[in-house]
Amino acid sequence: MRESISIAETRKAVRLVYILMATMMMLFGGLSTCYHPDAVMVEYGRKSSLPWIVHKIRNLDMNERRSHKGEKIIWLIGSSLIRESFDEKWLNEQLTVQESEYRVIELGMDQANSILAYGLMKQVELKEGDLVLHNIALKSYIDNWLEFTGMPAYQLMEVLEPSDFWEIPGWTLADKLEQASAIPYSFYAQHNSYTNGLTWWFIYLVEGDLPPKRGPKHYLTHYRNKKTRFQPPSPESRHYIAKDSLRFDETQINRWGWEKMRVLAKDNAVEFVSIVIPPRQQYMAEMVHPDARTDFERHIQNLDGAKAFFPQLSEDAFYDLIHPNKEGRAIQSKYLLDWLEHRAEGALPEVTWPLPDYHLESQP
Repeated sequence: MRESISIAETRKAVRLVYILMATMMMLFGGLSTCYHPDAVMVEYGRKSSLPWIVHKIRNLDMNERRSHKGEKIIWLIGSSLIRESFDEKWLNEQLTVQESEYRVIELGMDQANSILAYGLMKQVELKEGDLVLHNIALKSYIDNWLEFTGMPAYQLMEVLEPSDFWEIPGWTLADKLEQASAIPYSFYAQHNSYTNGLTWWFIYLVEGDLPPKRGPKHYLTHYRNKKTRFQPPSPESRHYIAKDSLRFDETQINRWGWEKMRVLAKDNAVEFVSIVIPPRQQYMAEMVHPDARTDFERHIQNLDGAKAFFPQLSEDAFYDLIHPNKEGRAIQSKYLLDWLEHRAEGALPEVTWPLPDYHLESQP
């Protein structure tokens, strides 16, 4: 026969459970205070360009950056195309010689299409008269872009605020409630970098050494003169843009992010210009279905606000299918200086590269 449990014993057990829960909560609360952007392990654990570019923003000396006459900043905010197309140091040297009212701050990082660029833009010190240049990329309008990139929510937490998650189009109520439960926010936002730092330390300590700090990932990557990496275009690639791959309605996440950037610029009396930096002709011809390209061109032409189309570079001015090399970067940087003088909109370049037959064969 089962021995009965007294009320006193039950109360004691419940009390122990409460004590255990309270202890665990205090331990978690104490541990979470270690997870912040300046934490030692976070300093060692930054790997991708996103946490590094946020680190760059947090450490900008804006008094020094605005010490020139006019005190205006050109914020170059966007994807790796921004990073690879413009030489921040050279541009600022030239602007100094010209005694311009502008100086440049480049904030380009991997996959930083409009939703991430919006998050970056919210973190910088915008002032009336500043100029924000944001690159519009065809690939950013892929349907279900978050799913395509595989970007986890903690990466979005690096740049977005908790309130932003309630507005993200495409997320279900369950997605938003799950994200709202990520408390403390800093713990989950910095968790990946912190874990990377712990792992980094563990690996080196096991080998009897101290780990070096990783170098920043927001500087130029494709710095060589000539193309050094090339992936042959193929309709079998996950990066191939098929006929119906793109979506331009306001619920597409980067279309939503672009609109948020435009409103943020207006609220801060900042000029906002959407720029298009053309990739290789071969990429546009062989990796983008002609109908998708036409849809993109139509969307760009109908886009509200100021636009600027940068020049089409020669094929040997690219590092790969998309990113300029040193030669291409010099051309685009010089064009930016010229554009500041005349503010010409320009035009989308015509695709003259031969179109392959597989576009017709690979329609969805």
